[in-house]
Amino acid sequence: MISRRLLLAIIAMLLALLNGYYYCGHTAHQMYLENAEAIEGIEGSAQISGAVCATSPDGFLLEIKSGARSKTIEIESDVEVRKGDHAEILGLILEGRMYPEKMVVKNQWSYLAIFILSALMLPLVGYLFFRSWIFDFKIWRFGKIHA
Repeated sequence: MISRRLLLAIIAMLLALLNGYYYCGHTAHQMYLENAEAIEGIEGSAQISGAVCATSPDGFLLEIKSGARSKTIEIESDVEVRKGDHAEILGLILEGRMYPEKMVVKNQWSYLAIFILSALMLPLVGYLFFRSWIFDFKIWRFGKIHA
């Protein structure tokens, strides 16, 4: 069984690693604009993601969202996509159009399959958890079932 000191040391180490990542490596990943900045109309190198809402011979239209706001951006690309697909694009935004350098397109059903499989596995996870653990209402915490 893990002692409280060891658990506290592991948590402290993880917090130190996350803190180091945030101050050293996190800023390197912020050099690209994201959905919120693209919606505001800021131009430059960007990393955006959203759903394909229409296709055209030149590319397709991507609807990006940030909170309650959304915007449609025209993507210049010859990649074959369908309406509803989820796209993550790294490229340059100029005058409301995006010229992609790298792009990942996921089929609508393969993107939704993650959520569907998670919902289907919840009862199994709940069964496995409550088969070995029980909640004690007297002390308000979970305890192992001793059989």
